Amino acid sequence: MKTVIPVVLCIAFASPPVAKAQQPAPSYVLRTVIEPSMSIGGEKIANCVDVESAVLNDLGDIAFGAYCGDRNRIFTTKRIVVSSGETVDGKVIELPPQVVAINNRGQVLYEAFFSDAADQPMKSWRYGLFLEHQFVAIAGYDTAGNSYSYTLTDDGRILAEIRNPDRPHSAWLSADTPPSKVCDANGHVPARQRAKSPRATEMPPAQLAGAIPLLATNSCGQLLLNMHTLEPLLVLATPIRH
Repeated sequence: MKTVIPVVLCIAFASPPVAKAQQPAPSYVLRTVIEPSMSIGGEKIANCVDVESAVLNDLGDIAFGAYCGDRNRIFTTKRIVVSSGETVDGKVIELPPQVVAINNRGQVLYEAFFSDAADQPMKSWRYGLFLEHQFVAIAGYDTAGNSYSYTLTDDGRILAEIRNPDRPHSAWLSADTPPSKVCDANGHVPARQRAKSPRATEMPPAQLAGAIPLLATNSCGQLLLNMHTLEPLLVLATPIRH
């Protein structure tokens, strides 16, 4: 069972002075999405460490990597996507782990080392991009040594972009299709997607600053927070109106 933290969080963001009165700071409802008491795909989250590289879609779904037991795994809140040592699309993989993206259909894009066989020497292993259980392409660098970043649309299409802002470049690994719209006209998460809390308390902004690292954001303004405990504890902050 998911635990709900009934908290409304107020965060103030710096902005340039304007003539009209300042708008109130946004408030957030906090909901625990990953905690040690959970089990996902038969794996107890309490057995996992090094939760990292979390990504967030516009529905508030997440994917993240973690070291659990004796291997790296990639999770969503509902399933194990893939684990080190698995054979994916005919290739044996080892995960860094490096989650790249999750779209609004819940598909997960990730990077992994791969080889045709587990007993191959390390120099023959390559670094690739995988969408769920499908090999997509070799992940690497352009001729100037700049790495790529990737965007995943809702129909599973992938855009590769150079991360160097001085040399902008992008190319679709598949045809361009715009992602579906999830937020409402004001950029808010639809009411049906918000965590409901009958009781609320206030957390001062100073308590957040520097103490709760931000892992990811989405276009609806939701924030994924690492509560910075000894065990995995991720919290989703959803903006609400006053």
